[in-house]
Amino acid sequence: MANLLRRLLRVAEYYGAAPQFICCSATIGNPEDHTETLIGRKAEVVENNGSSQGSQRFVFWNPPLYLNKKGCTLRRSSFAEASSLFTRSVRAGLQTLVFTRSRQGVERMYKSCRELLRDRNLFPAICSYRSGYFDREREEIERKMNSGELRGVISTNALELGIDIGGLDACILDGYPGTVMSARQQAGRAGRSGNESLVVLVAGTNALDQYYMRNPADFFARSSENAVLNPKNPYILTGHLLCAAKEIPLRTSDEKYFGKGYPRVVELLEAEGLLTGDGLKYSTDSFPYKHVSLRGIDNNTYSLLAFEGEKSFPIEKDIEETLTFRECHPGAIYMHRGESYYINRIDHEKKEIHAVKTHDTYYTKPMIDSSVRVQETYAVKSLLHAPEVEVGLGEVEVTDRVIGYRKIQTQSNDTMSIHNLEMPPVTLQTMALWLKLPNRLQEMIGEHKLDFAGGIHAVEHAMISMYPLHLLVDRSDVGGVSTPSHPDLGDKSGIFIYDGHRGGVGYSEKGYDLIEQVLDGTLKAIESCPCESGCPSCIQSPKCGNNNEPLDKHAAIMLLHEILGKAPYVPTEKKKSTYPKSELPEQLPKNEILETLWIGSGAS
Repeated sequence: MANLLRRLLRVAEYYGAAPQFICCSATIGNPEDHTETLIGRKAEVVENNGSSQGSQRFVFWNPPLYLNKKGCTLRRSSFAEASSLFTRSVRAGLQTLVFTRSRQGVERMYKSCRELLRDRNLFPAICSYRSGYFDREREEIERKMNSGELRGVISTNALELGIDIGGLDACILDGYPGTVMSARQQAGRAGRSGNESLVVLVAGTNALDQYYMRNPADFFARSSENAVLNPKNPYILTGHLLCAAKEIPLRTSDEKYFGKGYPRVVELLEAEGLLTGDGLKYSTDSFPYKHVSLRGIDNNTYSLLAFEGEKSFPIEKDIEETLTFRECHPGAIYMHRGESYYINRIDHEKKEIHAVKTHDTYYTKPMIDSSVRVQETYAVKSLLHAPEVEVGLGEVEVTDRVIGYRKIQTQSNDTMSIHNLEMPPVTLQTMALWLKLPNRLQEMIGEHKLDFAGGIHAVEHAMISMYPLHLLVDRSDVGGVSTPSHPDLGDKSGIFIYDGHRGGVGYSEKGYDLIEQVLDGTLKAIESCPCESGCPSCIQSPKCGNNNEPLDKHAAIMLLHEILGKAPYVPTEKKKSTYPKSELPEQLPKNEILETLWIGSGAS
């Protein structure tokens, strides 16, 4: 978007126009700085708020704990709680929107809620909504929401902003969205008509969700996060420069629009034969716009086709390569509009995914092998309280390979079977920060008979979980790799945290600047969790390609104490669980608070 606006300014000024930009946001933490980076001009902030908003009840909802058949203490999933709340809300006559984190999560919840509402014949009044649907489908859903024909919609953050869907009665968040800004945007969808509204934040089991359940006042006291932006990302800039050259031939003076990296990118495009000319540079492509996406960096996308006998029909488009390999590999179960599809092959030449409809009662989760190589180091510094720990920032190449997948029973979440796969690797050129740890820390962990590899793996997971406390980023936009020995670090151990977008968008640079704060928040999240040896609320990650193995909570705490210069941590006898098993139900209880909440809110 920043490059598009720079192109617009360039054309406008060429014809003697001087447009004024009005940029609006209700929640962004750094409006002046971000706007100036976005449009490449100075900005003035206007902070008066004249919008209408009715009173809003905000509920923090932590799902109950219970004992499973194996005697393990588990927390009921936010997915199940949000589904229950959503169906009760729809039955009560409230127009309700529920936000869930993933595209496949939307489809699973829609299918589940449709069954729950079948007895009242209300299932036609709900719908799913996410990116990947055709434009006509999304426009029809938006129209039905505005008219009131739809009583409930299950969506990703695709409905978070930019679309007028009127005043909803209730909004349910299936898990903390990752940032205060997103939470406020989603909550703000309810009550716009000036009427009273209800927002329920249903906590997931991950570290950030449980942090706010333990510290709810922090959520309301915290300012919205700062947005980061990198208009000079070469993977984005190249396509926009070709478009700019088609609009008006490029000049040397155009550096004032596109920044200091402009001359170098022009040289590269000339070397590839994509630009030509001596003084003025012209695009050799008659229509370069077809290569530029405003939705994402990766233009290498696939289409999903469903087959019925010899016939096929398209059901989804623009699935990025990385997502294709993770969620649409052969053998995967992929959901679309509440229907399950079994993926039987990928045609890489035609960029097609072939699937057939199925009624299987399981879903799949990929197993991923990841590695990282340092391409170029841009900055290095030592930690304030541990000078021997080196923090680096630079360009890296991340290689992911899907090596297999697990079949998981939908109802119980038990692993049914494990299957091996041979998939081509996917490489990502991006930015990363890393911690290079001294050998003595590995020796110290070994002396206490703890797992060093499990310790750095746990720190990596927790750092990613707590990253959104400090800047505007979703944990899915950040990846990590930890290793006890890395050749680019002189065979020393290291923890890498990298941008999940090609070329980087500024997350690593900001994390490098705030590294002490990130590590301090990471330690607090792990230490404050009442679990005995690590759980999804502190060190386990739902997207870990290694099935959260190995992990060592006590080794992670010991490492962070050393890195942050705190008093040495010596693990004592295993802590007793904060939740005594004798006090936990052996099955999920009927939650009477549900009944009280809706009656108390006037829903009945």
